[in-house]
Amino acid sequence: MAATINSVQELRSNVIGVSLTKPASLSPGEYDVEVEVGEKQLTYVFTFFDGDAPRLESVSPSSVPAALTIGSRQVDLRTRVAFVMANIPSNIEPTDITVSVGGARAEVLSVRAPSSNRTVVDILAPAVASPSTRAASIIIQLESRSVSLSAELSYEVPCDFESFCGGQRYAVDVQRLSKEPVIACDVDYCIDPNLVESPTLKFVSPKRGPRTGGTVVTVEFENLPAFSVNDVTISTGIGGFRRYGTVTGIFQSADSTTFSGSGSLTFITPGVTTPRDAVFEIVVNTGSFIRSTTFEYKFLKRQGVPTIASVSPMIIYESQDLDLFMSLEDVTALSFPFNLSRFTYHVNGASGFLSSVLSSTDEKTDVAISVPGPFTPGPLSVSIFPTRLGETFATSINITVLADPTPAVKSSFPKQGLAEETTTVNVIVSHLPFGANASDFTAQTESEGLAQNTVFENATVVSLRSLTPNDCESVLCTQHEIVVEVPANPAGDVVSTATLHLQYLSDEGELQDLEVEFTWLSSTTPAFEYFFPRSVSLSQIDETNITMMIRNFPTAGCGQTATCAAEIGDSASIRFGSAAGRILAVSDSNGMLLVSAVAGIVENARDVQVVVTGTNNASGGVVSAETFFDFAYKTPALELSPLDGRMGGGSVITLTARAWGRASFVQQPS
Repeated sequence: MAATINSVQELRSNVIGVSLTKPASLSPGEYDVEVEVGEKQLTYVFTFFDGDAPRLESVSPSSVPAALTIGSRQVDLRTRVAFVMANIPSNIEPTDITVSVGGARAEVLSVRAPSSNRTVVDILAPAVASPSTRAASIIIQLESRSVSLSAELSYEVPCDFESFCGGQRYAVDVQRLSKEPVIACDVDYCIDPNLVESPTLKFVSPKRGPRTGGTVVTVEFENLPAFSVNDVTISTGIGGFRRYGTVTGIFQSADSTTFSGSGSLTFITPGVTTPRDAVFEIVVNTGSFIRSTTFEYKFLKRQGVPTIASVSPMIIYESQDLDLFMSLEDVTALSFPFNLSRFTYHVNGASGFLSSVLSSTDEKTDVAISVPGPFTPGPLSVSIFPTRLGETFATSINITVLADPTPAVKSSFPKQGLAEETTTVNVIVSHLPFGANASDFTAQTESEGLAQNTVFENATVVSLRSLTPNDCESVLCTQHEIVVEVPANPAGDVVSTATLHLQYLSDEGELQDLEVEFTWLSSTTPAFEYFFPRSVSLSQIDETNITMMIRNFPTAGCGQTATCAAEIGDSASIRFGSAAGRILAVSDSNGMLLVSAVAGIVENARDVQVVVTGTNNASGGVVSAETFFDFAYKTPALELSPLDGRMGGGSVITLTARAWGRASFVQQPS
């Protein structure tokens, strides 16, 4: 088919240019073009295409690196490749395009339209193990039809980076090579291994699971130079007993590099033969350097059987409802919001679900159950098990049930009074019924008379008032104050002890006798008339000045002559229980000895008696005065940090307990 020659011109020496027009009936395609100039003939191949039809104009790059081996492991390289196409609608989406290379699906990253008639499709070419030329197929789904284009992609042998970098005593930056693959050797892909940070772990969950394995564990890390599941191994044990976990995923933050960064990985635990505490080791071995870290993990003895780590309370009264708090271990952490039906309890023939879940972590799950009373005194068995597994997986513990308490004296004040005077005594009584009245009580003192006979004297019950908290619903928590007037000592102005009997007729017709010890003091007996304060915080012992006034000390007559301080001199000493206090000053005041002192140092909270001892400078006799009340060493308030936490529980709260004494003194904190 002849073409029309339009012109012939000499472009330069021995070079001419021929302008021609193709035959009008020529279809798009590839043709052999023959040009004859005189006796000379030239033949070449020329392609005529439809300028309006979709076509592939270029592939960049057309050559990409195949996989390479670093440190005895294959590093798969996936290169970003751009296909430039013409006459493709600019409004197509990546989901409209399917690209395969050598039969393997490529990932379509983006679609761009740099000009009105050009479309660029960016793909991530699939990794290929060995050098070869692979056919690339691009299928574009348009509204009414699909377009199919083809190209070739050449996979070439890349640089032996392990030898190249190793020759310079460097390591291969595998992460950069994976993100930006190249064929030629480049020193920018070599790194100093000494600059690679050591990895640390931020979070591991769960930290326990069945010994049969199969638990999916998530590990959050910093500075772990691993960017694919093939980069890392996770194992536990030693030698032939080492067991390997299966790494299922690794995720690095966008700014992570080989040198530093953060991310997470997941793996499936292996099975072990026996339950035990284990240590897992995470290792990244690049061939040029090794980085590793460890974490602790517990393989549980039997999946599903909970272990009761702690219980409170261990003792209740028969009329009480059972509100039991338990810490369970060896159970799978519950997700929030908590499903109370996940556990079932059996108590005293009753069954039910949890009343609440306080918190649940991989370490333990804190739960509560509520069972209405009453219960029979004696041991009470409580069992609990995962509902879906059934009672075969139950664990149990015994709670002690005590008979309901009878009324009892909790405290009385004062415990002493002058023998020749009536003394008003306040008695605090626990476990009286709600409707108790002063008229329900009679009172009398029992003491030894001058003839060593037993003498009973009537005392007067003045009043009774309730101190019971508003939320109290049974005699277990009732508290009442009874005011009694104790008569003078029937034996006269002498020191003697008495038992104050408070007799109460119960609703059941039982006569109950409450006893209070009381001491009559003679008018010449040393005794405390004033003492303040009667307690001190363990954290402020040295800062608290205690003031007390003692009559008849060291002698009965010193108050009349204001010589008490002179008579005692510097011989006074003071003890708070077994701890020696410190006398700061003594002086005379209102016919009594005024003493200023600091309490003795103790290590934990307690109630003690205070005794002041001294020597009469005139007679040389040793005298002492003892408090008729308890002096209290009090524990300072706890400091709590932080003050808030996750609704799902599991937050670590630090309680700082100052002045509790040595840690060995604190038994089973709960």
